Amino acid sequence: MFLIEDIIDLAIQIEQNAEKVYRDAQKKSSNPDMASFLKWLADEEMAHAKWFSRLKKTVPIGQHDPDVAKMGKALLSDV
Repeated sequence: MFLIEDIIDLAIQIEQNAEKVYRDAQKKSSNPDMASFLKWLADEEMAHAKWFSRLKKTVPIGQHDPDVAKMGKALLSDV
């Protein structure tokens, strides 16, 4: 069973993982334009993670919703 907070936590983790990938790639890039682009992508992922964190504070905690459970299963299968 998935709760909305589980799905939001998963979304936050995905965004944080993507940010790390982009920051690591930025450090390895010798092309300044590419490094700048990778920094922008990483910053965007960080902003998404913050957005999901704020969203989590607005949702009811611990409530079971069959639609949310279905969405959680679909999300995990896609990940």
